[in-house]
Parts: sequence; structure tokens; C-alpha cells
Amino acid sequence: MNYIRLIVCSGLAAIALSLQAQAAPAIIVNGSASKEIAPPSGSLESDAESGAPLARTSVSVADELPGVWSYSALADIGVPKLAIFGAITNTSGDTLRGPFGGEVPLMRVNATLRDTINIVAPSPDPYIVTAEMDIDGLLEVSGTDGVVNAQFSITPLNKLSANKFATFNTDQTVVDFKLPISFQFTGDAQFDLSSSLFFFVSRVDAGAHVLADFSHTAIINIIVTTLAGDVIPDVVIESTSGNFGTTPVPVPPSLAMLGSALALLARLRRRR
Repeated sequence: MNYIRLIVCSGLAAIALSLQAQAAPAIIVNGSASKEIAPPSGSLESDAESGAPLARTSVSVADELPGVWSYSALADIGVPKLAIFGAITNTSGDTLRGPFGGEVPLMRVNATLRDTINIVAPSPDPYIVTAEMDIDGLLEVSGTDGVVNAQFSITPLNKLSANKFATFNTDQTVVDFKLPISFQFTGDAQFDLSSSLFFFVSRVDAGAHVLADFSHTAIINIIVTTLAGDVIPDVVIESTSGNFGTTPVPVPPSLAMLGSALALLARLRRRR
């Protein structure tokens, strides 16, 4: 089973890297549950958006059989973030395995985000760009072979790519787990960014429960600093998708009420 898991991990990583190599902005989500837990024909949900600019800033899927299994996935390029969730409760007296003796997962959930980022040089001096995937989540896999994989890669224009991977396959709470990648630039910077989260489980023992709650999200951050490590403020960051990190900051209700009051006072003054 470990050999099968390695093949699946490698295959999923290869898919993610091949998608990244295409350098086309995209947000992709998929979820599936095999017929062994979702009779008679299983569950398969998927959604995607690609192109420049992206027509939608987020895509998501979800499905469930209450009390037995559930999954969901979200890719939101406006934040930007990825989120996945999967759970199976085996109340039967037998071990649950995916098709072909577990070679195919009982459940698979994934979310992928990719974009091309452009940064206007903040000064003539060299500077450092650090892109990171910041992950939070909860994993309960005792009595199962559930695993969550995270993949993050950066490919600067005319440079070799850098890749970071993380695998979570034991009971744990994941807090602020970072996958950082840094490059030095002089002048304007351009790089392709790809980020993916995968969850899959092929075996759940009798009476066992598996939970992968990474809906707390994997946030993608970009930090620009001097060579000495000082953060450079007000850097112009753009993306081919036209959506990367463009979600507006919510206005607090008190501030919105203040704005309305000021507008009303201005109208009254004009009338006078």
C-alpha cells in the first residue's frame, strides 16, 4: 500500500507541475467518492476556471452522504487560498477499501491554483521576492491510510523552477506550516506560481474514522524585501489572471455607518 501511495503522490505532483508548466491562470477543484462508500455509482464533482483574465475568482465543489462521508474543495484566487475537506466514518464490521483492492482511493479531494505574477521593480537595487504557502489544518487518520499532500512551485522567467512539497499522514493539528520559496531579482520580476492541496484515502478499518479538515485554508503570500531582509512597502504586484489577491477588504459596520453619516451631513450642508 505504501508503494501505491508513493505512485499516487508522485502522479498527483506530476499533474500539478505539468499544469504549472503551462503557465495559464487557472483555479481547479475536484472531489470523488468511490461506489464502495457511495453506492451505486459513486460521486464525482469538479469545477474549473481558466484564461486571462479569469471570469470567476473562485470555484468549489461539495457532496456528502450524511453520517457516512463528505467532501468539499475550494480554490479562491482573490484571497488567494486553497481549502479541502474530507471525512469517512466506517460503521461496518469490515475494512473499507477502494476499487481494485485499494489501488484506487475511496475518496480523493484536490484544489489547485496557478497564475503568472508580475512585480514592478521597487528600485534599481536587487531585491528578494518570497512566495509562501501557509497551511493550517486538522488530520485524523488512525486506522486508515489517509494522507494530505501540499505542493508549491515557482518558476521565474528564464530561470529554473523551485518546488516545495509537504506530506501529512499522521494524526496532527497543522498550524502555520509554511512552504516558502525565494528568488533574487533586479528590475521587473515575472514568475509562474502553482499551488495544490490533495487528500486521498484508500483504506478505512472497521469502526475507524478519517478526517482531513484543511478548510482552514492554505493561504498564498508574496513578500518583497531588500537584500537585508527589510520589507519594501507599496510594491506594485499584478497578475495575468487579473484576480490574484484582489478580494476587497470588508469595511467594518461602524466605519460604514460613519461614512453614511458624513455623506448625509455633506448633503445637508449643500442644501443650506
